[in-house]
Amino acid sequence: MSRVRLLLVDDDPDDLFLAEELLEEGPDDHDVATAATYQEGLRLALSGIFDICLVDHHLGARTALHFIAALVDAGVRTPVIVLTGAGELETDLEVMEAGAVDYLVKGRTSAEVLHRAIRYALRHDRTMALLERARERFALAVRGSNDGLWDWDLDTDEVFYSDRWLTQLGHSRRDVPSTLDGWMGTIHPPDRAAVEHALRLHVAGGAPHVEIEYRAQHHDGSLRWMMARGVGVSHDGRPTRVVGSQTDIHRLKEVEQRLVAAATHDSLTGLPNRSRLMVALRRAIADGAESTALMLVSLDRLRALSVGMGTSPTDSVIQAVADRIRGAVAPGDLVARVGEHEFAVLCTNLRDRGGIAARAELLRRAIELPVEIGRIPIQVRSHVGVVIGDSGGREAEQVLSAASVALAVARRMPGGAVSLFREEERRSAQEAVFLEGLMARAIQNGELRLEYQPIVDVRTRTVSSFEALARWRMDDGREVSPALFIPLAEQSGWIADIGTWCLREGCRAARRFRDAGKPVMVSVNVSGHQLVKPDFRAELAAALAEAGVSPRLLKLELTESVFLDHTDDLMATLRSIDELGVELVIDDFGTGYSCLAYLPTLPIGSLKIDRTFVRGLPEAGDQMAIVTAVATLAKHLGLSVVAEGVEREGQLDSLGAIDCDLVQGWMFSKAVPMRDAISLARFCYDLNQEPSSIPVLPNAS
Repeated sequence: MSRVRLLLVDDDPDDLFLAEELLEEGPDDHDVATAATYQEGLRLALSGIFDICLVDHHLGARTALHFIAALVDAGVRTPVIVLTGAGELETDLEVMEAGAVDYLVKGRTSAEVLHRAIRYALRHDRTMALLERARERFALAVRGSNDGLWDWDLDTDEVFYSDRWLTQLGHSRRDVPSTLDGWMGTIHPPDRAAVEHALRLHVAGGAPHVEIEYRAQHHDGSLRWMMARGVGVSHDGRPTRVVGSQTDIHRLKEVEQRLVAAATHDSLTGLPNRSRLMVALRRAIADGAESTALMLVSLDRLRALSVGMGTSPTDSVIQAVADRIRGAVAPGDLVARVGEHEFAVLCTNLRDRGGIAARAELLRRAIELPVEIGRIPIQVRSHVGVVIGDSGGREAEQVLSAASVALAVARRMPGGAVSLFREEERRSAQEAVFLEGLMARAIQNGELRLEYQPIVDVRTRTVSSFEALARWRMDDGREVSPALFIPLAEQSGWIADIGTWCLREGCRAARRFRDAGKPVMVSVNVSGHQLVKPDFRAELAAALAEAGVSPRLLKLELTESVFLDHTDDLMATLRSIDELGVELVIDDFGTGYSCLAYLPTLPIGSLKIDRTFVRGLPEAGDQMAIVTAVATLAKHLGLSVVAEGVEREGQLDSLGAIDCDLVQGWMFSKAVPMRDAISLARFCYDLNQEPSSIPVLPNAS
């Protein structure tokens, strides 16, 4: 795909710089030229070499309206997006009517919104080009055909129709009286007044000729689009006749409608697309945002369905879901497909703001009813983000962004869920974007570090190994919680780089323990992003060789979610790690995707019971039953059992009673720096000993 040639015109250096910054945050698929004056920008734009122009609305004494008019006059059809410092509805309408394809407000436009607007403008330009070519092709074809002719005598009111005129509509001369009323009788009633007005306006001298499109009734009862063209004939300065032609433009209208539908509707479902939604959303906000709500719906599991069954069944599921959403919303609500697996519902004339969450939940449940594809029931999971009224902002882009924030929150909830937008969530999302931008620097500048939490042998109460846990202290001294930056790294893809760094540091830590005369094992967490890398085994072997440690001193912990994609390549990777001599551990067992079906075949050495099942021990009987069952299962499979989150002696006793092998938790120590971990290595925890005999560590409990 060729690179997009983009012209940015702004006479404010700061705004020009900020716009370039936003453009750089997106995909590297464009080349940007800049102009700091109206004259320079127009000169470049008139060259016709650019695919799109981003133009500031105010350029000295000139505006974007002058810029667009100059391009139109010169026959340059480059699409223009107008940038302005203040969002005003009148200005929005004015520049759009002048020919701009979009109107964005500076300071309220994110990189995502800007790049989305550019993509839409380019797609809109291509669609209009197709439409123009279709018109040209039709005009050429019409030259070779015979139009119907008509002749209206103004003195007698008689109208003559040629044979071609009659056959265009399937009529005989008996069907159509030879009068103006007879002609008007063939025209679709809603269009008659406009046609007669055009004829009489020309006769009265108000128009140089007649040219009007209308729908005519065919003899078979169907409606066909026609175009009448005509010109008056005068005698002694008095109009006496109007003669002209009738052209069948029905196919052209069908092409136009298809192209317009393609530009504003989704081809798979027939629903309005994102651009059509944004037009409706802007109008709804202008009419009264307080009576408006926007739901954003995301469908899960469709990517796995597409891989397993193919695109055709997946498309059938999407179409079925679209039909369900149509049937579940209130009359007057607009349903749109805004992404591959995303729909939107724009609710207007909202009377019960408090009931919108219940409506969203009913919609979600309707979506999640099984869809039968080839006698196979397919169930999708859905999440809904909702923004009510102007709580998300007064601009359409802000409202859609707020709905996206609410949807992201809903996706993090277990199962399908509905989430209402809250402003603090947007701030959290903005903070996440900020942190994501700092992750590369954190890795390069050494802001990341590992701390080590001891894993204790239940029987001997000695330290068996350590789990290496990533920590992030920013250069200003602020600590970023792992609960925040680890999920963010997973979402952004930085987890692979962080995981590589942790793996190398973990191997170095194993060497330091060995060199200190305390050769304990070190557990390092790995993500699915790392395991799917073709060279992961080589990367692992290189980290071990670089540190100069035995594979027997390293464990790799992976969560059950890794097995969502249970592929032959993944299993081959796991077996190669096991053959290298590195033990594999399933972390947080029981909280994610169940891998019980694969458990006997997996080359693992341990199961780690998640802290959520340990928290209520020994009082919670249901949790005790789950922990006992997992321990029993592990023993039958020859696996070790590790329990996380041990904080009380009662929990430890309960775990010891069911033959749990290893435990970790604050009862023994928090994660501590390496120097303190070395002090803890091989330490024997006697819970009855005097406190003075336990190592005093600043970060240990």
